[in-house]
Amino acid sequence: MKKFFTYLFIIAVLISTSSFSQSWEWAQKFGSSGIDEGLNINADKYGNTFIAGSFSGTVNFGSIQLVSNAYDDMFFGKLDSNGTVLWAKQFGGASTDYGGEMIADSLGNYYLLGTFQDTIIVATDTLISAGMKEMLIVKLDSNLNVVWVKR
Repeated sequence: MKKFFTYLFIIAVLISTSSFSQSWEWAQKFGSSGIDEGLNINADKYGNTFIAGSFSGTVNFGSIQLVSNAYDDMFFGKLDSNGTVLWAKQFGGASTDYGGEMIADSLGNYYLLGTFQDTIIVATDTLISAGMKEMLIVKLDSNLNVVWVKR
């Protein structure tokens, strides 16, 4: 009988400790007047969060407002460890463009991966696809200036 109560006690302790719910650290909502699609999210070792996706119409990232050029434009953004938007950037053309991935290196540069169709302008570079969706990679410096773009 003593073993029974010992096992019962152990089970009760395990159930009660595993039933504690986790609390939210932060949550953010981003929306636009059109269609929004978050396609990727990741974080760095400092707790910053990187987001990428597409939107149409107008979208607000905190106090930053982006307006699409046509159909869907790609967006990339960075949030700090508290969920505060540090920056948001878009690229787009006359057709459908999607932001797919964003990472940062140890020097503060950002690398953006996305797809575009038809024509897209990134800073002073104009990329033209062969009529189908194509991939692009953009490197930004720590001040968000385009260093290079590759199709």
